[in-house]
Amino acid sequence: MRAAGYGRIINIASEQGLIGAADMSAYCASKAGVFGLTKALARELAPEGILVNCVAPGPIDTALLADRDRTPDLLSRIPLGRIGQPDEIAFAVLFLASPETSWTTGQVHSPNGGVVMQ
Repeated sequence: MRAAGYGRIINIASEQGLIGAADMSAYCASKAGVFGLTKALARELAPEGILVNCVAPGPIDTALLADRDRTPDLLSRIPLGRIGQPDEIAFAVLFLASPETSWTTGQVHSPNGGVVMQ
């Protein structure tokens, strides 16, 4: 990337790093650490044409979302009223990776159905 003077780095974290969760302090802290890494690398690599961003998804319909977590209470905390789909996160990554996205670096993008509103 440095040799080409162009690149995109997209880290993946979690909305839990933004809002925290009881009994998940280590997980939440590690995701918040990814945000700090993203921002530091963005400043470091921007002069070389390398953009660094992060996607921090909310609840997504994957095997990582345990059946015990798929409750009416979870859905009630999501303003859009549903769990996100993997393709929705893939599109966020595709946007950040595209050559047309040339003015975005050091950002945390959190597609989360409205769970987190910054």
